Amino acid sequence: MVKYFPENDLQGTNVKTPWNDNLLRLRDKSPKLPRSSAERFHTINDQGLFLCKHGRLDISPAIAYHTTRVRSPNVDDWEKLVRMMQYLKHMKNDRLTLEVGESMVANWHVDASFCSPS
Repeated sequence: MVKYFPENDLQGTNVKTPWNDNLLRLRDKSPKLPRSSAERFHTINDQGLFLCKHGRLDISPAIAYHTTRVRSPNVDDWEKLVRMMQYLKHMKNDRLTLEVGESMVANWHVDASFCSPS
């Protein structure tokens, strides 16, 4: 995904998360993407769906949001997608590692900080 993403959009600072506090904020007044960019947005989102189900669970909230926007993405949605792609570029070598302590008991910790009470 990163290899075929426009390189000029991947320039910038290292991001530590695939989304920020603005992920779920809709800016409907943002201009709509041109047809070619909207198709690219859809393709990248589809690739991201596969990726998040097969190894990069950390991008799941971003992909869930982008999936709701594929019919009519705007410039703001594209910027959110760019952030996720910058994250993937800079974190491409991260691996999930499971370890067992001396007690031979596996402990699993889940960070659910992206969830908010309804």
